[in-house]
Amino acid sequence: MDIISTDIIERCKSGDRDAFRIVVKAYHRMLFSLSLKMLCDEEDAKDVVQESFIKIWQSIDMFRNGNNFTTWVYTITTRLCNLPVAQYTDCHKTVCIQFDKNSTRQDIYEYYMERKSKQSKGCFGIIKNLSYKNS
Repeated sequence: MDIISTDIIERCKSGDRDAFRIVVKAYHRMLFSLSLKMLCDEEDAKDVVQESFIKIWQSIDMFRNGNNFTTWVYTITTRLCNLPVAQYTDCHKTVCIQFDKNSTRQDIYEYYMERKSKQSKGCFGIIKNLSYKNS
């Protein structure tokens, strides 16, 4: 069973960016988790998720109703994860988080929430830059 209804998919196919926002909201956390597991790098995973949503938007007309949308979305993301890093990002960085002995759980939690917020804004920020599809 898909997370997204066929109505939302059809609205996306007709260029409805609000419908696509629903798709992003439903899938961004799962795609980030998948990408992070495959790439083991937070920044690269963020890049792949953004590129995935761009590709989903650009090729949603090719999605055939009756197929599993979640599988289709995961396939796009998995293929991007398997590309050489240079094809979807300018550089490959390893992020290392270090806390000193005086760091509290609250410090760690606040840092985590800040990073999470930036990741979410990145995914939703791409929606503003999507072009309208011609009807």
